Amino acid sequence: MALIDLVDPPDPALRCDLLITRATGLRLSGAETIDDARLAFDSAMALGDPERIGQALLSVSVRSVAGSQVEHLAFLSDGLRHLSSSTLI
Repeated sequence: MALIDLVDPPDPALRCDLLITRATGLRLSGAETIDDARLAFDSAMALGDPERIGQALLSVSVRSVAGSQVEHLAFLSDGLRHLSSSTLI
């Protein structure tokens, strides 16, 4: 991720894709990903890309290390408001 900031001109779509990939990889490894998913989601929102927004939402794990999924479910609920029923993920 540090190298993407060196790209000139910046490529926000590539940065977003890398954030989504990182968050998804962490989720698949069993790691907590709420912070990484939020970074990916914010990047996708900045692009206004519904597909990337959906992918960022799917990158979050609902397995909380604290045993509470409230924060994770709130993230998903809030994020889903930005998608329509016709959005393909």
